[in-house]
Amino acid sequence: MENTQGAYLWKTFDVLRGSMEQNQYYMAFIAACYSKRVLGEDIRSGNAMSLLEKRIADKRILLFIVRHLFVSIDGAELVDIVTLLNLLPDDVSELDSLILDTKLESEMSNSKTGFWSTPHSLTDLAIKILDIKPNDTVADFGTGTGSFLVRVAFERLGKQLYGCDINTDMSTIAMIRAEVLGDTVAVEQADMFHVDGEFDKCFSNYPFALSGARFKEEKALELEQAGIAKIPRFHSADWLFNMQILNKIKPNGKAIGIMTSGSSFNSADAKIREYFIANGWVEAVVALPAGLFSPNTGISTNMIVLSRGNETIRMVDATEICQRGRRVCYFSSADIERIIGLLACNKKSSSHLVSYKELAAEGFNLDPTRYTAERVKVKNGIPLLSVALDVTRGSGITKNQLEKLNSKVPTDYRYLMLQNIVDGCIEPDLPYLTKIDSSLEKYCIKTGDLVLSKIGPNFKVAVANVLDCESVLATGNLYILRLNKDKIDPLFIKAYLETEEGMAQLQRECVGTTMQSLPIKALSEIEIPLIAMEEQRMVASRYRLLQQEIGAHKLAIEKARYKMASILDER
Repeated sequence: MENTQGAYLWKTFDVLRGSMEQNQYYMAFIAACYSKRVLGEDIRSGNAMSLLEKRIADKRILLFIVRHLFVSIDGAELVDIVTLLNLLPDDVSELDSLILDTKLESEMSNSKTGFWSTPHSLTDLAIKILDIKPNDTVADFGTGTGSFLVRVAFERLGKQLYGCDINTDMSTIAMIRAEVLGDTVAVEQADMFHVDGEFDKCFSNYPFALSGARFKEEKALELEQAGIAKIPRFHSADWLFNMQILNKIKPNGKAIGIMTSGSSFNSADAKIREYFIANGWVEAVVALPAGLFSPNTGISTNMIVLSRGNETIRMVDATEICQRGRRVCYFSSADIERIIGLLACNKKSSSHLVSYKELAAEGFNLDPTRYTAERVKVKNGIPLLSVALDVTRGSGITKNQLEKLNSKVPTDYRYLMLQNIVDGCIEPDLPYLTKIDSSLEKYCIKTGDLVLSKIGPNFKVAVANVLDCESVLATGNLYILRLNKDKIDPLFIKAYLETEEGMAQLQRECVGTTMQSLPIKALSEIEIPLIAMEEQRMVASRYRLLQQEIGAHKLAIEKARYKMASILDER
């Protein structure tokens, strides 16, 4: 934050303290800058507030905000407006600079202020990818405080800029900025789904992780009425937003949306992704670095580039192309140029042009890392499902339910959790249960079952060894694979999955945003090498010996620790 600009901000905050909620401070600061800009030298008059209200009487939302911030219901001034405005610079260009300073805004972007801005460098990347020409019309749907429009205007791009946001506070700041920027920029408070017109270029950093159910089906119906053929059901609202910005571009236009990574690969949205891909609407997808939106959220995000007539899709993995600070990351100018270059050419590790056939084979997955990561080739590989009699996820029993069934005395019933798998082995002293309901018996493991953690990327694998008299219930973060022992040795499978090749396969199939997990369908399709049973048993035998060796070393370490703890007793 520039010292001079920041000094004005904090001075006004000191005056505002106690007169309003903290989440209104930044909006009040912008409103104060705007008010001084409107009043000029007339702030010294005894009726500054009344004069201000007259001068913005035709701007209903701005007038509402000014009254809401500075005037009580009975008409009394909540803040000494003259004192407040006198803290601000007299020069109009300095006031404009304060109003338009998006870097200052990004410093204020957090849960306490209630303002969320698109990261500065992400906006710069979007502008580069959109390739906005001087005669383009440009729209920002869900513009927030208008930071994208400010950046485009500063670059002197586009002949007419438009923004809308449904939030009154956000759109008011964007409106004030539009007035400062001039006649080429227009902002209104509006629902992006009820906006007329088409544009050459569109951008939207829409809300993250909204359920499509929140919008029901009427929004989809509105799009159909706008001329788009009946669309499949959508699980994530991301695809509804994507549909809207696509619907607002001209035939040769281009749009960019910032979406959650999960919406690019989850099974629930597969049909609508197929719909977009089959219609040729997806031009490119860029996987963005984790931490780009920190500290506001750590959710993983993708940038989707939408246009028409695309037969292939460019996938770019930019998850490691950034500059990392202590809490946040950002794109440097060199990073942006590198990503632009990757959008233009193949580079095996980070950029790949994907055909419809490839996308169909991957269930219309639009996660770039799925295609840029090198696929593991397994010699004599067969799907894991072909040697499994059954693949089951552990019981969905809750922690509270387990606590109620917990037994302090030994019984024939135990339960297995993820933390009970240590160094590839199931701990012998599993906790006891008073009973296991008959409906949960299908989640009990048996000797020879392969137990695998659902959560990645560092997977745990173990082979069960259960006494005949016992029942061991596996919990929900585990998969149970009952194997055909005539075809495969369980210990051989465990040994393979723990190799670099095996782990690479498991990690490649991981999905998730804040927490990665392995879908059961993807697990079934993991390839394993099929070798003669005799060779499998030899591998299993060597593996067992190494396990025993690890156990002996652990025992020796425990003995040494005990001796260290009691070394003074040996005098």
